[in-house]
Amino acid sequence: MFVDGIRTVEDLNTYATALRDLPRLYNGMLVPIPEVEKMGFKVMITGGTLGVVFKALKDSFQELKDRGIVSSARLGTRDDITGVLGLAHVYELEKTFGVSEVGPKVGSASR
Repeated sequence: MFVDGIRTVEDLNTYATALRDLPRLYNGMLVPIPEVEKMGFKVMITGGTLGVVFKALKDSFQELKDRGIVSSARLGTRDDITGVLGLAHVYELEKTFGVSEVGPKVGSASR
């Protein structure tokens, strides 16, 4: 059950109590995840992390516009990025099983 428009903790508590016998989904950021779980919600979604990404991107573009460069302090490393994507495991699989090309190489003549 999903009730849209929960704007206060009081509304969230009412929703959790009134519908306690149904599986419930909460979409918001009024209380921390452990508290939402204690209220009996089975699924929680939130746009909060999107706001974090938006602000970081906006601030980086503003810095690039103002200074002509983005501070290295803002940058993730290649290992940070590949780690999140799980590419270390993919690279190990490539070493173990080899890599085969699919299709012609860029710049080669097709036959």
